[in-house]
Amino acid sequence: MQGAITGLTGDFQLQKIKPGNYLLEVNAMGYGSYHQKIAVDNQQTLNLSKIILKVNSKDLREVVISAKKKLIVQKPDRIIMNVDQSILAAGNDLFSILAMAPSLQVTNGQVRMLGKSNVLIILDGKRLPGTSLESILSAIPGDLIDRIEIITNPSSKYDANASGGVIEIYTKKKQNSRMVCFCGRKWQCREA
Repeated sequence: MQGAITGLTGDFQLQKIKPGNYLLEVNAMGYGSYHQKIAVDNQQTLNLSKIILKVNSKDLREVVISAKKKLIVQKPDRIIMNVDQSILAAGNDLFSILAMAPSLQVTNGQVRMLGKSNVLIILDGKRLPGTSLESILSAIPGDLIDRIEIITNPSSKYDANASGGVIEIYTKKKQNSRMVCFCGRKWQCREA
């Protein structure tokens, strides 16, 4: 068995071939294989007919590229919990997810961070009231949450009353979706 690579014009050479019958196979990437039986005698050169390879194309139905974020990402100033596409989002509400978050304790309807109270909770840039916090957070399904950022040592840009820490909650953005306000009236969501 011998092999050779063709030149620019398609010529190739095989060295020290003994006379006899052979099977010639021609391959090229992206093309189907070509087979031809040939008889070799004592001649120096053998002229073959023109060889045309057929394109070997395959139609792909779809290509899916997927990547998953880590569930917990530790940064110097915060812990980011990527709830989107995690098992935590399935069947849980936001209040239950906060109870599973690192550095948070949820007892008697109150959220504490590292044992401290006075935790500021921000939902899509809006401060949530401290009263009836459990009922508000329990009304938000977990599959609407994108990520939760737990800031244990908040900077001066946050309210001074947030000495216990800050929890920033980001929901998935969907245009033209209907939401129910905490007072019960319907309103139209708009991108900020």
